[in-house]
Amino acid sequence: MATYGFSSLNKSLNSNDKGQLSTPKPDQITVGRVTKVYIDPNNPSQIGWVEYVNVNKPNTPPSDLSVSNTSILPIAKPILSHTRYIPLINEIILLITEADIGISSSISSKSVYYMSVINMWNHPHLNAFPQYEGNTSPTQQKSYVQTSLGSTVKQPNQPSTITLGDTFIELPNIHPLQPFEGDLIQEGRWGNSIRFGSTILLNGDPQNWWSSGSISGNPITIIRNGQGEQSNEGTTVVVEDINNDESSIWLASNQQIPLTPASDDYTSYKNAPTSPTEYLGKQIIINSGRLVFNTTEDHLLLSSNKSINLNGVESVNTDTPLFVVQADKIYLGSKNADQPLLLGNNTKDLLNSLLIDIKTLLTVLSAQPGVPPGTPLEPTRTTAENMIPSINQLISDINEPGYLTSKDNFTS
Repeated sequence: MATYGFSSLNKSLNSNDKGQLSTPKPDQITVGRVTKVYIDPNNPSQIGWVEYVNVNKPNTPPSDLSVSNTSILPIAKPILSHTRYIPLINEIILLITEADIGISSSISSKSVYYMSVINMWNHPHLNAFPQYEGNTSPTQQKSYVQTSLGSTVKQPNQPSTITLGDTFIELPNIHPLQPFEGDLIQEGRWGNSIRFGSTILLNGDPQNWWSSGSISGNPITIIRNGQGEQSNEGTTVVVEDINNDESSIWLASNQQIPLTPASDDYTSYKNAPTSPTEYLGKQIIINSGRLVFNTTEDHLLLSSNKSINLNGVESVNTDTPLFVVQADKIYLGSKNADQPLLLGNNTKDLLNSLLIDIKTLLTVLSAQPGVPPGTPLEPTRTTAENMIPSINQLISDINEPGYLTSKDNFTS
């Protein structure tokens, strides 16, 4: 896949070139082309090491090399302990020779370290360039810009590919970020990045979309993982798009971030909050296909100076053994709800008292004498006598836990 013009370069350089490089002098910066990368977890002390050959002197004999027992090419180690940027095979690296762990026994103990990958193609995805002058014909020596403008590389009779590593696959749709004045940008190879930027205005006109309505110098930090849908023209620059990027975190100081929320129904509010698309001010936005907040030892606390809105397209679900709500007022069903809830115990006591009174009345009526004296009063007596069992059953039911009052839900 000849995406950036790399794949057309001659793979024979990678497989047949056995050029060597003498160890650079201390403090001397040189360049080397990576031929092997060490990432074996079984040898953690060597992770990040690379083998290399000299770019400028690819055929220097290995007469005075300091090499490991397992390598025929010199070794370079990463110079930074806190940042790992693993080069690809055929990328060009800056080299410097400085002290190593053997300095305790000899002050002349030195190792070669690599500082960074040279930005040959001005692109974060890859910067491989295994080519040396004279190794291929001019028709095969096309630059990144030339190939992007349509100047094709003519292939030799035999297919040629560029070795980048065991697993690395070159992608055509990885775009570099557009920088703006004063930006500090960290870019990975796969459309993941961190931008430390700001609002930028020129004669009052915003220079990027998040600067509209803001003031020059207001900081913004954008953490992005995945560029989302992009064209295969990987030479063009892009800016972050919160609605297209796969996952992102936006830390804004006074910028308007036009997030399109999955749901923006604020019917429950009498005074609805400003829509995420329109809000201008300090805010943090987390956007992705799914969000999971999890604590392993303590509480998850949500605190707001105004309100906490839970807005779901389908539902809001809570699964917990205990659910406690403490509030001065609770409205269910509508923000305009005006029907107060009954208190369960009070309602039960009231109905229980009422039924006992009715039972007492029925007992008296069932024994009421008629005329002549001693004759039962009909049909009142018969009716009252028939209702007494029903009243007894209602009294029993009302006092049965879970019949009228909930066993699990309480209010006060």
